[in-house]
Amino acid sequence: MTTKRWVGVGVTGLILLSAALAAWEYWPPALHYREDHAFSTVRSRIARYLAGKDSLAPAACQLAADLVHWQTLSVRLQEAEPAQTRSIVDPGPALAPPGTDSQDPKFLELMMNASRFAFSEDFPPEVKAIVKQEMDSTIHARGFRRVQCSAA
Repeated sequence: MTTKRWVGVGVTGLILLSAALAAWEYWPPALHYREDHAFSTVRSRIARYLAGKDSLAPAACQLAADLVHWQTLSVRLQEAEPAQTRSIVDPGPALAPPGTDSQDPKFLELMMNASRFAFSEDFPPEVKAIVKQEMDSTIHARGFRRVQCSAA
C-alpha cells in the first residue's frame, strides 16, 4: 500500500473508533445495556453480602461505588431519552435480590451504610454531610453497625 492509502485507512479507523466511543457513551441502546449491567452488578454485590460471602464494610463501600456508577448511567440515559419516556422510580425494593424482603434488617443495614458514601464527585459537600448525619442517626436508631469507607 502507498502512504496515502495508509493515511486514509488510519483516518477511517480513527473516525470509526470515535463513532463507536460516542455511541457507547451517548447512544440510548448502549446506555440501556450499560445501565442494566450496572444494575446487575449492584444486585450481585447485595446478594453476595446477604449470602455471607462478603463482610459488611467492604460490601457497603464497594456497593456505594457501584451505586454511583449505576446512578451516573441512569442520569445520562434520562438525559438522552425524550422527556415523555422518562419516569421517576424508587429503586430500593428492586435492589433486593429475588427471594429477599426489602425490609430484611441485613439488607437495610447494607443499603444504609452504602448510602452514606454513594455520592457523585460533583455532589455538594454540605449536602453530603447532612445526608451522612441523617443516615448515621437512622443506623444508630435501628441498632445497625456503622462502617467507614477509606475514600470518604
